[in-house]
Amino acid sequence: MPTRLFRSARRDRKRFVVLYVVLVAGLLLAAAAFVWEARVIVRDGAMEEEAFTVLGVANRALDDLQDAETGQRGYIITADTAYLEPYDAAIATIGKRIDELKDSTVYEVIQRCDGFRRPERISMVATACECDARGRLGMEEKAYPQAETLRRVFEAARAVSTKELNLEGKTGLEVGEMLKKARIAAIKQARAGG
Repeated sequence: MPTRLFRSARRDRKRFVVLYVVLVAGLLLAAAAFVWEARVIVRDGAMEEEAFTVLGVANRALDDLQDAETGQRGYIITADTAYLEPYDAAIATIGKRIDELKDSTVYEVIQRCDGFRRPERISMVATACECDARGRLGMEEKAYPQAETLRRVFEAARAVSTKELNLEGKTGLEVGEMLKKARIAAIKQARAGG
């Protein structure tokens, strides 16, 4: 009878050890999933903050455009120059919206235009914006410094080369991230010095 009890106790002990290992593995897996999810939440929060900044700038730009359109329409219908006041105010502020964007957002605008591979696109965008601004009544000779700002920050970002970075032992993704950070820093410096 005692050998039978010992065998049963050994089996129970083995079962307990297996159960304990499974529980510990489950807890470790749950902890890893929690850490991963926390990182995703933090990253998404940063992206959400950037998106709200861009949306805020876009909404203010839309308000400016609506003011300009309303003033222009009022002037065309009535020929009263008082309607040009909201138009002039809107045109004066809309071009300054680039100054409200974060450096990383300016980088993303350049990146989405494929400006680093096709630099002529940035010049075309800047020229189109300038033509649009100067093509408005009474704005033909008015300065449009935002086009030059875009060109200047783009050239600063474009001047950053992988040769300047310490890339020893880095993978492709790491190189890309380092290049992005260096270009954003160049944009910041160009905007500060501008």
